[in-house]
Amino acid sequence: MNLSLIVCPVDFSSSGEAALRRALTLAQWHEAELHVVHVRPGRARRSALTASIDASFGQLLEFISSLNPRGVAVTPVVLRGDPITAVAECARGKSADLVVVGQNAGHGNLFWRSGVLASNIARAVA
Repeated sequence: MNLSLIVCPVDFSSSGEAALRRALTLAQWHEAELHVVHVRPGRARRSALTASIDASFGQLLEFISSLNPRGVAVTPVVLRGDPITAVAECARGKSADLVVVGQNAGHGNLFWRSGVLASNIARAVA
């Protein structure tokens, strides 16, 4: 299998951490590009949107650097909207070969629960 571009959505949870660790390893093995995506759900006024995306981008950079001691090249991406739609459109738009998602086993937000994200993104990308 030849992977050239991997997308990994994260929500800063332990399952997002596990997914990012796996994606970093795969990107290094395959010398693939890695785009780490965080989606801010919902909509906001334009001024609030810019501030929240800036804050999320900083948080995403910190999250990535804390889990990336080997310095694998990563492209951080912050989006706003429905998480499943945003991740699917991102993966489709970038022609990703693989989307690496975490499994939360019932902790945290319903969106990120075990199996929901993976199955919904797979349906949306197809």
